Amino acid sequence: MSFIIRLSLLLLSLVATRVLGFQTIEPLRSKPNQQYVIEKHKTAQTVPLYSSLQEDRKSEVSSRSDQAHHTDTAAKKLHQKKFKLHRKKKLPIIRIEGNDEATLKTHHGHNQHHHHSTVEQHSINHHHNQHHRDHSQPILNLHHKRSHNARHTAYSHELHQQNAEPTPEEQSHTLTIEQMNPILKWTNGKGKTKVINLYGLYNLFIIAVTLPMWLLSMEVLQRLGDWNQEFDTNRAKFDYSGKLWCRTYLKLINSYPEIHGDIRRLQDEEHDDGRACLFVANHASFIDIAVLCTVLDPVFKFIAKDSLVKVPGVGKQLVGGEHVLIDRNDKRSQLRSFKQGINYLKDGVPIMAFPEGARSPDGRLMAFKPVKAKVPIVPLSIANTHAVMPSGVAFVPIQTGKGKLRVYVHDPIEVEGKSEEEISTKVREALLSQLPKDQHPLSEE
Repeated sequence: MSFIIRLSLLLLSLVATRVLGFQTIEPLRSKPNQQYVIEKHKTAQTVPLYSSLQEDRKSEVSSRSDQAHHTDTAAKKLHQKKFKLHRKKKLPIIRIEGNDEATLKTHHGHNQHHHHSTVEQHSINHHHNQHHRDHSQPILNLHHKRSHNARHTAYSHELHQQNAEPTPEEQSHTLTIEQMNPILKWTNGKGKTKVINLYGLYNLFIIAVTLPMWLLSMEVLQRLGDWNQEFDTNRAKFDYSGKLWCRTYLKLINSYPEIHGDIRRLQDEEHDDGRACLFVANHASFIDIAVLCTVLDPVFKFIAKDSLVKVPGVGKQLVGGEHVLIDRNDKRSQLRSFKQGINYLKDGVPIMAFPEGARSPDGRLMAFKPVKAKVPIVPLSIANTHAVMPSGVAFVPIQTGKGKLRVYVHDPIEVEGKSEEEISTKVREALLSQLPKDQHPLSEE
């Protein structure tokens, strides 16, 4: 009976192993209460079923990713083709939206996420594609609205225009006495207020240091010129010592002017083919003389009033350089000065004159004295010297001239066939064209 039972159990175990996929282990005989331990394993039938589900899922996701990749690639190629077309034909920027050839849809997973690709084209800059996740209807927009950088650039440009610095012709650099921050303030015998500030003291220090060297150089050159006339024709070397001092002084006080216009005309070898000319400029400050010395490289002679002889350095330069000095109270002196100027022009030496005849008290262009000349006239517009060294208020500069002082060299004005009035009008128009508004006469603003 027991043999039959055991045989039955063996047959059942074989059937279970073949059909159900279970494996039996021989009963433990060490203990009286023996039990059968049955372990469950994944058989050849269960493992392939589970693995196939995973592989199918992966292949589905991979195919969708490849489809999205091919879709993006096609969109890029379409954009590049149309971008080249726009660049070649220089067509205007067009925004294309809608469910036409520019519309692409891709679905991802059960949530059906869509790639919303935006492509932007600018008329100058090349912008790359920007891909954004969007749960709404996806649209590929060729020539989409401006990117963040483009919007930022446009906003910055607009802000710059709103807060732009005024042009030199509109900006005024004139200071009030309070803005000058004077450390000394007094009234002279004529009732005019004079001031000096910290910057003015610095100017006095620079003058005190450099003036002795200038005086010494003039003394040496004058003696050499007197000893040998050929050594210094027309006192050109003597005058150059003054130009060198003026340029050094303006650089040390940070007031070297900006020079614009027909600068090549001021070079010796191209100076009107050797023809002399008459330089004319507006006169608004005592520092105009130093500013002009930075511009006029060739030898030239000032027409100046004889009272400047008393100014240290400047007086010795005018006398030793044999410039044209005019005594307004002596007609004979004026006649001699006129003849001296004519002789310089005949010898090819340019003359520098201020047609206003005096310094403007407020920097505005004043009426001209009659302009008589038989040589070309070259106007020189000097801007903002009245703000750096106001006439009648300060005897030294009260603010730096950097970014303020400007000299503009105009084209020559031919005088042949023109009356004195026509010449004066053309000179005046040329000077005003490059002067700031606060230097224009009140009647012409």
